[in-house]
Amino acid sequence: MDPLFLKTSESIPHFVTSIFNTNRWPGPLPRVGNRVQPLRIGILISGRGSNMSSIIRRQQQPDCCHRTTVVISDRKDAAGLIIAKEHGIPSQGIQIPSHADEIAEQIANEITSDSELSTPLAPTSLAQRVAHEMAVDSCLDSHDVELVVLAGYMRIFTPWFIRRHLGHLINIHPSLLPDFPGAHAARDALEAETSRSGCTVHHVDVGVDTGSIIAQASVPVENGDTVTTLVSRIQTQEHILYPAVLDSIATRTPLTSLDELIDLRLPL
Repeated sequence: MDPLFLKTSESIPHFVTSIFNTNRWPGPLPRVGNRVQPLRIGILISGRGSNMSSIIRRQQQPDCCHRTTVVISDRKDAAGLIIAKEHGIPSQGIQIPSHADEIAEQIANEITSDSELSTPLAPTSLAQRVAHEMAVDSCLDSHDVELVVLAGYMRIFTPWFIRRHLGHLINIHPSLLPDFPGAHAARDALEAETSRSGCTVHHVDVGVDTGSIIAQASVPVENGDTVTTLVSRIQTQEHILYPAVLDSIATRTPLTSLDELIDLRLPL
């Protein structure tokens, strides 16, 4: 699995320095943004959205070329929705519906026979998941979103949604993928007694944390680490890496240094 940002230097010990490689980008490239017409992103969260906060902080700087036009959560009580509203960003909680309409049922039937569907979608019915994704897709469309950014969003998308947003759907995961995919990455890293962990920004495909790698930041696993301490160390790098990757995507410029972005780790 080759990263789409190609490694060129190890001068920054904790960070894989990279260059944007458009030839390996899945699907159409997002529009180039600028300060007058920034790239419009939609952020999907399930909780407090600490990575969302770091992205918003970056967007408050005058040289930023991307802007959050909507924040969506699958939980109406997500704390991150309140943070978004406090910063004047439209936000909406869209929960899984109790029933699916005929269109969602038809799409679900088509997905059922799709060989690409490699992950189970129970206990919620596939049709309900499709109905939920249709509502999310409609909300993104109504806010003219050009890049969908997952920031602690805890649902697995169906192939229907992924195909609609191919090349415009990215996620951040708390491990150095392809190592330790899934919901318990820090725990798994500790149990494997690995010496390093970190975070990965990657494209979303029909698997779980299997999409092409965009960029990574690494951290040491220290003696005596617990899941809590390791997660905290990884999140520090997530809050630097994610805004920097969005800068690079929006402007199609090399991702080379994170030093000037250290303050983005601070909570809003």
